[in-house]
Amino acid sequence: MSFKVRSRLRDESGNWTLIGLLVALAAAGALFFVVIMPKMGTGEQAQQEGLITPEEGQTVYGAAIDKGKETACSSNLRQIRMSIESYKTERGQPPALLQELKLGSGGMCPASGQPYQYDARTGQVICSTQGHQGL
Repeated sequence: MSFKVRSRLRDESGNWTLIGLLVALAAAGALFFVVIMPKMGTGEQAQQEGLITPEEGQTVYGAAIDKGKETACSSNLRQIRMSIESYKTERGQPPALLQELKLGSGGMCPASGQPYQYDARTGQVICSTQGHQGL
């Protein structure tokens, strides 16, 4: 005497049921956290290696976000300075305003949202956000 046990993962035609899909997704998620996550490293590891230095009361992840914004600011400034040099090469003088370079949102610091400071006499551009002055 044999009994046919109906599977809850697949229906009679062999298609996945909703419960079957949920079980498969849960298993895949569990595997991800067991296998992949330990290999990704932790914020504490980045702090120990000197990549991130959180300030008092700041989490490691908050420090990583701030570091990313600082890097984006540095990149923006580098691109603006290259645009100013290109403008000077084409026209013989630096632009009177940064708006002449048509920067879009690249004319502001991603960390503070403040516009970059520009000296038209010298063609120098700086970020006035605290901690970004040396970029």
